Amino acid sequence: MMGRTHFIAALAGLYALLAGIIALPCLAVWADLEAGERDALAAMLAERAGLIAFLLLIAMAALGIIFDALYRRHRDQQQERDEPGPFGQHRGQRVALAGFQVCPDGKAGQGDD
Repeated sequence: MMGRTHFIAALAGLYALLAGIIALPCLAVWADLEAGERDALAAMLAERAGLIAFLLLIAMAALGIIFDALYRRHRDQQQERDEPGPFGQHRGQRVALAGFQVCPDGKAGQGDD
């Protein structure tokens, strides 16, 4: 359940980010137009509102499908990384058993020096 909540939150964040990226240039162009040009543009877009809404829904669905595939791949790789190895050790424990130690600074050292 928690994974599904994370996916929905991440997808909503992606849609919000894209809406912001698209809306900012549109608002900048709208602000730069004169009153007559704004009315003409609004009339042209109103005639095609159904088509624009349909294309927007198709694009959002395609983006959701791609994001779902990437999210599942990430989740599976994370679960695979967290699973114990063949002898019950996690990745960090296997490194320690091989004679290396992982130092807090991220460097690996050989045995006791």
